[in-house]
Amino acid sequence: MLTLQGYYDGTAVQTLEKITAKKNQKLIITILDEFIEETPKKSNTSARGSLAKYANTALWEEEGTAWEKAAGENMVILDANVILRYLLNDHERNGFRS
Repeated sequence: MLTLQGYYDGTAVQTLEKITAKKNQKLIITILDEFIEETPKKSNTSARGSLAKYANTALWEEEGTAWEKAAGENMVILDANVILRYLLNDHERNGFRS
């Protein structure tokens, strides 16, 4: 004889442990006055692609140069060495201007 724990989910009896019974083996089911705490089921949905309906496919080709266009002509791209020399106060000796 084997004792297992389980619960009734409103449709069927669910065991909390692996059952080793064979097909058509008789069971004795005892219903207790205790309840288990119901945990909310995790949804298998993902947010991936949820904004696709708002995408403007006509602008896809422009994405590669969008930053350069937004920055405009006044933005200057500096080399990291130039920035470091300026921060280290080495710009006066090498002709760099702030």
